[in-house]
Amino acid sequence: MKHIAKMTGVLLAAMLLLSGCTIENIAYAATINGQQVPLAEYKYIFESSKSMVSQKISTDGNVDWETATYEGKNAKEAVHDEAMEQLVQLYVGAQKAEEAGIKPDNQSNQYVNNVRNQLVQSAGGEDKYKAYLKEIGTTDEAVKSVYEKSYLMNMLFNKYTQENPEYQPDDETLKTYFFEHYVKAKHILFSTVDDNRQPLDEATAAQKEQSAKDTLAELQGGADFDTLMNERCEDPGLASNPNGYVFGKNMMDPPFEAAAYALEPGAVSDIVKGAYGYHILKRVELTDADYETFKAEQIQQNVTGAMHVENALLSEKFDKVLKDAAAAMTVERNEKELSKLEFKTSSSK
Repeated sequence: MKHIAKMTGVLLAAMLLLSGCTIENIAYAATINGQQVPLAEYKYIFESSKSMVSQKISTDGNVDWETATYEGKNAKEAVHDEAMEQLVQLYVGAQKAEEAGIKPDNQSNQYVNNVRNQLVQSAGGEDKYKAYLKEIGTTDEAVKSVYEKSYLMNMLFNKYTQENPEYQPDDETLKTYFFEHYVKAKHILFSTVDDNRQPLDEATAAQKEQSAKDTLAELQGGADFDTLMNERCEDPGLASNPNGYVFGKNMMDPPFEAAAYALEPGAVSDIVKGAYGYHILKRVELTDADYETFKAEQIQQNVTGAMHVENALLSEKFDKVLKDAAAAMTVERNEKELSKLEFKTSSSK
């Protein structure tokens, strides 16, 4: 289930970013078609959105929220917009699920309990989990409510894809979607983490940055990309991906992904600082063989959070259903209370 995987992954990541905010316990964050939405639910989603935006615009988790921008807007505003969009989607999905006869049951309860157990484990135990919820001003009940709505929305997604013929794309449609939405890129990585993905010391990291600068200068001077890649790339995955990585949105380290999508086929990037080190990318033209290989590998691996082509296309169609339904609803944000949620200049880890 793409939506569950995506939301679970983002919200699990948020557990690792304690904000340190002191927030009053306000009753509601917004009204959706006259229904008041508990602020406790919004606060939990707000933390996940803050984590997501932080990862997109910073490689070390440190963000100056007063000056940072994201997708053309102030980063703080972007966080609230992302959080509210996700919250509205949850409520719209749950409402449409109820209209379709999908209601909470033993399976939804089991799912919510399983996710809660994952959150507790990620937090380092029950006490730390509860401390985190208290830290951000939410409750265990609010968290459960969020994931129950997520479950109902994904049951609705399954119902739509199974019962609507237009949700069953043929291979030609899938291939067209692939070439329009996916990219392929090679890279030369100068790693700034060890085998356990722990940061190297500052002196070594500085040497890696200089090596990246020297390599970029050679490339700009006419050196062959593949030759330098095979000589210098420190990516352990190079051996199994000698012709580059094929991927869609939200499948790679955000800075790496953004750089790849910004390039035209055949173009080489400047130095890109990512979570694992310094990259120099070259975008590669996709082929029919890439499509067949990628589709087969994604289905075989069934990696959580990785979207194979069909699931990505179906999810896009379903997202439009929810967005159209949301557009017909009256949503009023409680700006007075939302403005009280704080942003720290540096994220605590």
